[in-house]
Amino acid sequence: MADSIQAAIVSYRRSGSISRHTLRMTDRLGLKATVIVAEEEYDEYVAALPGRDIAVGRLGMVENRHAMLSMFPAGTRVLALNDDMKDVVYSTGEAGRIMPLDPLAFHRRAEYGFSLLDYFGGAIWGINPSADRRFLANASQFSVGINSVEGCFFGFVAGQTDALMLPEDEDNRTFEDMERICKAWTAGWNIIRLNQISYTQSRAMVGGRGAWEQGDECAKVLRVVRDYPRVAAHTFSKLTSQPKCRVNIRRRCTVANPTSLGQVDELRDKIMRGPIPQIPPVCS
Repeated sequence: MADSIQAAIVSYRRSGSISRHTLRMTDRLGLKATVIVAEEEYDEYVAALPGRDIAVGRLGMVENRHAMLSMFPAGTRVLALNDDMKDVVYSTGEAGRIMPLDPLAFHRRAEYGFSLLDYFGGAIWGINPSADRRFLANASQFSVGINSVEGCFFGFVAGQTDALMLPEDEDNRTFEDMERICKAWTAGWNIIRLNQISYTQSRAMVGGRGAWEQGDECAKVLRVVRDYPRVAAHTFSKLTSQPKCRVNIRRRCTVANPTSLGQVDELRDKIMRGPIPQIPPVCS
């Protein structure tokens, strides 16, 4: 079962830490992993990670994700991961705690995620971005429509990725993960999320995605919101580790635990027939 899913880890300037984070997680879960790096860093990663599968991608967040999306043979079930992951977790209950999924439970969930892609015409599946024990304990099993699925962790099937490709003519596409799901949903695909599991990440500040996320976040948010006004929203983060302005998905854009594709299509039609929300100006 482990060999049926290919882990793909996009990495940048973390040759010294990735083995303590995402690679430790993939080893624990029994996943075959490929680390994808820019050509300029290839020799450094090969030296730091002997025996690991290192592939040459491209320099830049969007560019390297594009390399990942087109790297594997058609039909390969790929799990895309960031290079600072710690573990995949679940909640033991409202009064409980967050615990790592054991390998068997993880693979059952992953198989379920890929099966939902087939059933609901999904482009990608992901997991809950919030690792709060109460939130996970009370969440629906899964939801379909356009969910917030972050670039840290998502599954896709190689060869079905045209709708996930973004233009490369924009400098520093800080919110490329949210833009990607908006583009795929607008093209007619669904986004699936397993809501009762989440992930934890390292707090490392060197390298990775943070190296690209610098400056003028508000204008970048509004560009995405203007391109996809029916589903994308301008929100604000109180976390100092994140840009103040964020892209999020509007409420009521998913169906919890749907039993048929018709339920999801009905919601899509409602969103597309409804009024276009007012877009706020750039915040000061």
